Amino acid sequence: MRVVVLRETQPGEARVGLVPESIKKLSAGKNEIWVEAGAGKGAGINDSEYEAAGAKVTSDRTQLLPAAEVLVCVQRPSDSYMAAMRPGSVVLGFLRPLDEPAALEPAVGLTLTTFAVELIPRITRAQAMDALSSMATVVGYKAVLIAASQLPRMFPLLMTAAGTVAPARVLVLGAGVAGLQAIATAKRLGAVVDVARDLDRAEAVALGAGAHCFPLPCSPGRRHSPPCLARLAVLTDGQALRRSSPPARPRPGCAPFRGTRDTARCRSRSGGSGPCRAP
Repeated sequence: MRVVVLRETQPGEARVGLVPESIKKLSAGKNEIWVEAGAGKGAGINDSEYEAAGAKVTSDRTQLLPAAEVLVCVQRPSDSYMAAMRPGSVVLGFLRPLDEPAALEPAVGLTLTTFAVELIPRITRAQAMDALSSMATVVGYKAVLIAASQLPRMFPLLMTAAGTVAPARVLVLGAGVAGLQAIATAKRLGAVVDVARDLDRAEAVALGAGAHCFPLPCSPGRRHSPPCLARLAVLTDGQALRRSSPPARPRPGCAPFRGTRDTARCRSRSGGSGPCRAP
């Protein structure tokens, strides 16, 4: 079987469909791997590393597409790329069929077989193919780094001869894969972390979010609406990290987080710690 990996053309996309470690495993199964020159540049992988892993590297994209039996990509290939492939070929990547179904209609007309990795069932047997969890881990980590760079102060507690600077406070909305990574990263940077989720105090401590776990006061359908988020603003120094969005669902919006009267009343009723419900 001939497997082809192209260089991603979408602006800002640094990922690549296959890394040398995966190519070694595919080559061991007597598959022929072709990689477009420069495909791994954004991910810090040289063409020589692909060749050492058993892949063949070429810069002629027009030759690769018609010969491909399986095209491994990150972003969905353009219509012209799919038109250059022979019928019956397989396209594997983040294809977003539920978000943009019309964009995959050319693949249906060309009788291509498509596999959207974001829709692979998240079950025990498919853990090695769980693309959503791996990307959510990166999202949670990177979100904290972006927040730290945007906040006009430092995250950790600082005790110097000139005085003491209190640590920054970060509110994480949700405690899924991305949320757990965000909590861990923010704590490593020295911030005080609160998590907004329907958990009791003991579970919040287990998550590494200190003794504060602020329950979500709104119905599930309104939990990410600006009024609901405003009532959850316990807060933080304006740094609120929201959860990542699953396929085919709108990304949750965020409102500016600042201290509110509801928050003051809520914390007053709870004695300043532990879970409490906003009015």
